[in-house]
Amino acid sequence: MVNYGDSTAQQQAAHILGESGKLAFFQPLSKLLNSSDLNVCYQALIAAGKLKSPELLPDIINIFRYSCCFSILKTIRYPSKENKIIYNYIYGITTNIIFNT
Repeated sequence: MVNYGDSTAQQQAAHILGESGKLAFFQPLSKLLNSSDLNVCYQALIAAGKLKSPELLPDIINIFRYSCCFSILKTIRYPSKENKIIYNYIYGITTNIIFNT
């Protein structure tokens, strides 16, 4: 489902990976974070926020640096449960890196 399928299947895959809570699933989620589809990317960000895997941070930075960052940033600025998950993950990981290095 991660490598194949339409956008809906990939969004569902991201959701399942996030709900699993298994940190070992960061590799397939990494592929979804690099999708050119905004909806897949957004669902993968939510899943990454639930997994809280530091291994996903480079992919997340690349999303905001190179990918559909303006669309995602526009989406995240609106308050919702999912956006809070993404924000808390990114804030928590970057704070941890800055203060624990």
